[in-house]
Amino acid sequence: MSCKVLLSMVLKQAVEKTTELAELSGKGTRLYEAMNDIGSENYLKLSEALAKDSAVTEVTPSEEQSVEKPTTLQSQIKALESEDQSKLDKETAEMNSWYDLTLEVIKELQEEIKTNKYQEPTRQTADEVSKLLGFQPNAQQVSKHESLKSKFIPNYKDEVLELCVNLIMRDGLKQRARKYLNRALYLIYLETREDPVDLLKRALDLAAPLVITKTVKTGFAKNYTVPYPLTPRQRNRMAFLWILSASDSRASPDFPVRLADEILNVISGKSKILEKKVLDHKLAIANRAYLKI
Repeated sequence: MSCKVLLSMVLKQAVEKTTELAELSGKGTRLYEAMNDIGSENYLKLSEALAKDSAVTEVTPSEEQSVEKPTTLQSQIKALESEDQSKLDKETAEMNSWYDLTLEVIKELQEEIKTNKYQEPTRQTADEVSKLLGFQPNAQQVSKHESLKSKFIPNYKDEVLELCVNLIMRDGLKQRARKYLNRALYLIYLETREDPVDLLKRALDLAAPLVITKTVKTGFAKNYTVPYPLTPRQRNRMAFLWILSASDSRASPDFPVRLADEILNVISGKSKILEKKVLDHKLAIANRAYLKI
């Protein structure tokens, strides 16, 4: 049984169900008037389509005796699935492949809706879609794909950049803070023609202290200054806060310009932040006797 026969039977079932609904709704309703308006253009087109489909689906008495017609739509679909595709012409076989692929996609969507979990398309389905669409990669595209397989794919979000954005942010305006940081990184790139993110991380590593000192109160006359080591995130946070504080003293009215200048100043070794880092380290060394291990 061909796909045209199946489609015509589905169309007839739809018309029959609509006619039943129109009879049940009663005269005077829009559905009843639409199904009984013989002179309308839509009614004539539908009648013509049904007449063509009935001509396609007609079989001879000998065929009716030799072929047992399926009784339900599901059994007809199963009969089509078990049909030998090699005996069909090329156009019909290609159309059946499209229908089979559509049914597979519908089954996958039903499974995703039931489990409430997204499932990526299988490699076999993707290859079949590419084949049906007529896409065949050339040798250059295949070699390019093979060369990119082992390449490192960076994360969508960088932890250091997100930390810097959060430190710049004021009043919850995170998009504005991200825009300021992006402008500053772009200015750094224009100045150096190097990766600005790597330069920012290098500046943070140069400016970040390894330890800080805290005053511990003993309840007596003398208090102790105790050194405490910092985690990598704490180091980056303190270094960027120092850079922001130092950039505020610059003359430019544009914040991204001040920030970019201060980052470049740290990398060149001319920033006062580096002197502050050395003083903190000296203070920690002087009070190393109180270091808690």
